[in-house]
Amino acid sequence: METGPQALIAKAASAVWWIVLLKGILAVIIGIMFFSNPRATLVVIMMFLGAYWLVDGIFTLIASFYGKKEHKRWGWGMFVAILSILAGIAVFAQPIAAALFTTKFLVYFMGFMILASGISSVATGIKLRKTSGEWMMIFGGVFAILLSLLLLFNPIFSATFFVFLLGIFAVIDGVSLIAVSFRIRKLGKSYTE
Repeated sequence: METGPQALIAKAASAVWWIVLLKGILAVIIGIMFFSNPRATLVVIMMFLGAYWLVDGIFTLIASFYGKKEHKRWGWGMFVAILSILAGIAVFAQPIAAALFTTKFLVYFMGFMILASGISSVATGIKLRKTSGEWMMIFGGVFAILLSLLLLFNPIFSATFFVFLLGIFAVIDGVSLIAVSFRIRKLGKSYTE
């Protein structure tokens, strides 16, 4: 059994691989919900989005906390997690106000959330560059960054198209997280055997 820095990171990551898997499954489910009814009210969309942000933030916070001993840059994960949790709480506290207020604000906020997630995914993928399959994490991150730039520089989307874009992001992000979770699990097993 190896004991170097990569082995420590792999051990920490393999302990929380299932969190990454759950985040991916949740993202795919939410993405499919967005596709199945793109004309759903903004309040319902906000509630689903708030639930996703809250759960995603909690899981990311747990994963970052577990990884802080082995990873110097665990603070970025904590930052994204806290931002996500606060967004989820804000939506649940005032769903109707959030729906009315957020048509334009949501586009900007979502753009920044997706940008933060994309940067984090690309950085993680680069850190895992010696692991096969890291391209899924990098691909998901690059897609997220491009989507965020589209949202930030052209915020006047129709609600239906915005929902469709959220669905695309959620499904692609979810699939990449699912793929990465199994790679993390496999990597952890390779260092513990």
